[in-house]
Amino acid sequence: MARILSEFLEAAVGYDLGVAWTEGVDGGSTVNEDAVSSGAGSPSGWGSQCLLIDHITVTNSYTYNIFGATAIVFLAVELKVSAQSMGGGDALLLYLTDATLATGLFAVRLAEDSGVTYIEAVQDADGDTVFTVAWREPLVLDKLYRFEFKWDTTNDRWSIWVNGILFGDGALTGAAATTLAGTILIGSTASNVGAFTARVDSLLIDNSTRIGPDNFPLIDYSKFPIEKLAAGPRRLLA
Repeated sequence: MARILSEFLEAAVGYDLGVAWTEGVDGGSTVNEDAVSSGAGSPSGWGSQCLLIDHITVTNSYTYNIFGATAIVFLAVELKVSAQSMGGGDALLLYLTDATLATGLFAVRLAEDSGVTYIEAVQDADGDTVFTVAWREPLVLDKLYRFEFKWDTTNDRWSIWVNGILFGDGALTGAAATTLAGTILIGSTASNVGAFTARVDSLLIDNSTRIGPDNFPLIDYSKFPIEKLAAGPRRLLA
């Protein structure tokens, strides 16, 4: 196992030592990497600080790390949403792309459908720029979600786990089979209509082995019943 990135937001000021992040914030939105992590849904494993994203519609509120083009990527992250107002739109929470931020591979987002706000994990495993929903459920405010992604261009495979349960696994085809992961973005851009407040912590990226729930023993996954809903294509806002 070779750990590429470990971000627990516990530095006295700013991000953890040795991890370079670039922020884009405007229009009254907030990106705060020193936010207090206590509150509903926050596990003790988050420590004293976490990343707060307070996204106002059609503004920028993101931070990203370019970890470099990597053939095999296993990513794990924990997050919760404490407020949202989608207004019929979508909003990014997390976005895994290539090293140039040009090609999306995986994303976690909020999306309103028939008046219900869902939290979704989506993938573009065929490289056609249309994201397909691998998992979604109606958003529960202050519920802790743990997402894991595998993007493996060496063996042409992708996988998505939510709270320790596998919900998507398949082959990388077309352009996706040769697109290496290289950037992780947290938050939303000005093209995203919905507004939300979210907290994120415990972001880990490895280049050989699934990080897995055993590395996060403070979460009791039996408390997170999840029903896999019908998946269908949804285009991610550019």
